[in-house]
Amino acid sequence: MTALLAPSSLWAQIFVVRDDRWAATEPAARALVNRQGENAERWLRRMRLPYRRLNASELRNGADGFFVLPANRPTPDLLAKLRNAQRVVLFAFVGEQTEGWQKALGIAERSPLIRRNGWVIVTQPFPDGLPDGEKAKGLASWLLDGANLPLPLRHALWERWREWYRSLQAKRTAWISDITCRPFRREERRRQALSLLQPPLPPLSPPSSANGRAWLQWLLQLAQAHERIHRAMAISLEPRDGEIRGIWLHTYAPTNWDAVMGTVKSANLNCLFFRAGRGGNVVYRSQFLPRDAWVEQGDLDELQNAVEAAQRYGIELHAWRVNHHFGTAPDWLKEQMAKEDRLANDPQGRQVLWLNPGDPRNQEHEFRAMLELLSYPVAGVQFDYIRYPEVPHYDFDYSEVSRREFEKATSIQLTDFPRQVLFGPLKIRYDDWQRDNITNLVRRVYYAVKDKNPQVAVSAAVWQRHRYYYALIKQDWMRWVREGILDFVCPMDYTADNDAFRERVAEQVLEVNGQIPIAVGIGAYLHADEWQLVEQVKIARDLGADGFVIFAYNIAPLPDFLEALRLGATAEPTFPTHRTPHILFALRNGLRLKDAPILYRTGDKVPFTLSVSPGLLPPKRLKEVRLFLQLERTDGFLEQVVAEVSLNGEAVREGAVVRGELAIPEGTARLVAKGVAVFTDGTTQPFVRRGPFVKGIPSSELHSLVRSLLPYRPPKGVQRPVVGVVAEGWGSENFVKILRKMGRHAFAVRVLEPTYWQAADVLLFLPLRDVRELTFSRAIALREWVEKGGRLVLLSEACGYRAHADLFPEVALVTGEREIKTIHLDKTTFTFLGRALSLQPQSGTIWGWANGAPVIVKGKVGKGVVIKCGLRVPVRDEDPTWAGWQQLLRYLLNL
Repeated sequence: MTALLAPSSLWAQIFVVRDDRWAATEPAARALVNRQGENAERWLRRMRLPYRRLNASELRNGADGFFVLPANRPTPDLLAKLRNAQRVVLFAFVGEQTEGWQKALGIAERSPLIRRNGWVIVTQPFPDGLPDGEKAKGLASWLLDGANLPLPLRHALWERWREWYRSLQAKRTAWISDITCRPFRREERRRQALSLLQPPLPPLSPPSSANGRAWLQWLLQLAQAHERIHRAMAISLEPRDGEIRGIWLHTYAPTNWDAVMGTVKSANLNCLFFRAGRGGNVVYRSQFLPRDAWVEQGDLDELQNAVEAAQRYGIELHAWRVNHHFGTAPDWLKEQMAKEDRLANDPQGRQVLWLNPGDPRNQEHEFRAMLELLSYPVAGVQFDYIRYPEVPHYDFDYSEVSRREFEKATSIQLTDFPRQVLFGPLKIRYDDWQRDNITNLVRRVYYAVKDKNPQVAVSAAVWQRHRYYYALIKQDWMRWVREGILDFVCPMDYTADNDAFRERVAEQVLEVNGQIPIAVGIGAYLHADEWQLVEQVKIARDLGADGFVIFAYNIAPLPDFLEALRLGATAEPTFPTHRTPHILFALRNGLRLKDAPILYRTGDKVPFTLSVSPGLLPPKRLKEVRLFLQLERTDGFLEQVVAEVSLNGEAVREGAVVRGELAIPEGTARLVAKGVAVFTDGTTQPFVRRGPFVKGIPSSELHSLVRSLLPYRPPKGVQRPVVGVVAEGWGSENFVKILRKMGRHAFAVRVLEPTYWQAADVLLFLPLRDVRELTFSRAIALREWVEKGGRLVLLSEACGYRAHADLFPEVALVTGEREIKTIHLDKTTFTFLGRALSLQPQSGTIWGWANGAPVIVKGKVGKGVVIKCGLRVPVRDEDPTWAGWQQLLRYLLNL
């Protein structure tokens, strides 16, 4: 197979043909076409078959290759275009089109499956209850069996399936090690999982011929091995004590709530997050908001129906509200908000269907909408879209309302609005004010809810990659965690990339570090199969998350997904982690880094304080809290008992305090409070509250870490210029290495503060991993340093693009981004395959071009110099563009 030629774009994939003309006829047709297309694409992803979605109107005449028609009407145009197709799988039954297709194709026979001249016509839907995996195998069989596979398609299958095979090998090895070494409550689970993992994978031996049946057989072997290995992993996940197990649900028609709650209950989930409303429309009887048309037509109160069913089944019902979003509001209300200038405006004054969060009228609107949810006996209320808009871009809000409110809040008079707050350090101050608007609403709602009913949980569904999107959507949810104005948080870590999922969850869990529970949002709708959902649950648990929430109940293969969870992770019911006393952990001293446990010397005796209050438990009924504080290395398994106390209800109501001393063990462990709450009626409720991670390291290692965080002082007589590299920037370690290889004296600027960069003659400012580091005061200090003679080189987004404020707009402005192949530097030209930001000089001079656009501009600012270089900084070590950076840095430093 290594001799196979590179695949062509046509023959190397399967085309899923979307009937865009049918979809355009009415909303119901569009929903049908989209739903069936999504099903077909999911089955192809599951079988690792390469595909591309193509609108029927884009098909060329005489198109050849492999096609899937998931929901299409028979038209002469479509038939003519597919007359040369090698294989077409047609779902003829969709939309009652079977007779039309049979007539168009000249087929008289009546059969569930008809094969004719390379066409496979499916005239009946899959049987009810057929697992999604079997449907995927069916589609793969219809595509491959009996077909003669072209060389490019065989090459594409070989590349995909070889990587699949290697992934299965790596998982099998890792999971055998993990399952063998970690403790189990029930050894039978370990034995079952290992028995499935022990058989080796079949040989990696693709067919040598073009026979589609032979390739199908190899595919089915891989699929069987995939299911066996992932089933073992699923069985190995033991049910936890104390876990948020939730699922989001949105509805567009009257709902059988008993069926919904029965499904949730049988899967041993414990929370349902039901979308009760959006910015301008709801599904319940509101005091001031209109109901959805279908709800109004049936005079329904779906929130009341959902709450009653949830109570019957013992499920926590959390009323989920989509804040600010006005896209589905009735037209009359959209027009009213637009007329009253309450919608968000971009810098050009164009409105979007999103309430401006900076408008006091809208803040009152959302506050009132969140609070009226408490007129129902809900277990919790959840914020969503609690931010500024991201569509069609991130540049909001720049209305006159926001200008007026900003001036009122800050006493800063804007004389050139919105330019003053689009460029320069004042942009950061303006964005801070916008973030405050969101935070103030969350805080106000939280305390109002607690005043009205302290047992109602307040949570928020928040964006992933908070260290970046903090600047774009003005959502500072980590501040809400620190302030304690949420009872738990649900980052929406929706991705089909497990490595990206692991990276995002790790940074979230470590930064939250036990301050409140964190339930990771998992985008099951993106997953190829149920096993990826289980795998992401495992990843979240291994990293220390307190639970998960699945998006969403509405996915087609939900029964398969829930059944896979029931093999292990949710095999038994449990209580949600947030339904506990409120326990605040406080540890003295320790080295606190952003992406690490709290660091101590191994064996240190560290004083701790626990503050215990009723939290979400009924305070008046609380008689006693029996609490055990322990250290755990593996979730749920005792490493060391730290304290054991019994607190009476009165003490807890007043805020009990537990003090003691903790001996720090070697390595990483976690403080966990477990126990039982006893009520006046004799009933009890167990609880688990996972606290901060701590890590014991050798004294020498701790001292070395502390020294590395001190401001750098270059040795006497060092060769100038000394180059500082912002350590928070992407690729900073590689840039320091490159500079030292060039013979430059370079050091990492560990903290973005003047005392840390003062040692530098030149400061290399990279796009930041965490844009929160560039505060308004630091931006002002950086400008002052340059004006006094500092030399600053800004790379990529740090020039002032997307999440990064443009601190020196007088030098040049970013006008866009493009692919480049070569760079022209003065008299030198060299190859650079990548992307670059185009710059528009203001007072600066152009020193570098790419594809006819300026990409390097140098300008004077006071006594100093600012160089903006728009070339994209690599974010991964293996990126081939690193090869050109030594030459580029030499040029930039010599400007």
